[in-house]
Amino acid sequence: MKKRTQTISKITLVMAIISILFLSCFISIQTATASGHVDTLTGMNGSYLPMGQIGSTSRQINVTYNPNGATGKVNTIKVTPNTDYTIEDQGYDKRGYAFGGWATNPEGRGELYYTGQVVRITTPLNLYALWLPTF
Repeated sequence: MKKRTQTISKITLVMAIISILFLSCFISIQTATASGHVDTLTGMNGSYLPMGQIGSTSRQINVTYNPNGATGKVNTIKVTPNTDYTIEDQGYDKRGYAFGGWATNPEGRGELYYTGQVVRITTPLNLYALWLPTF
């Protein structure tokens, strides 16, 4: 009986190690620092949760700003779903054009948004800068 108990204990230990190694392939945990860094749990898809939300169904959603031919880089901001979010100015500039807001399509079709507008974020939001010729 003692030998069987030792075998079961070894199998349990091996299973625990395999589980930890398997999970470490899918997540990474960032720890808090003295500078006040917020603890997060990061999944393979790049989404993350504050440690206090682990086990909840809440995930982060991307709001992506695209300069759409202007100077500047694409900027992605992570937002908690089902929260109010204020559309931000990105400081993009395009010579000979005035900034005219944001659209969900590079050609200006789709939903239109303006800087300072408060929206409820429920799905990823890709915004493209709209440019109006200044003549």
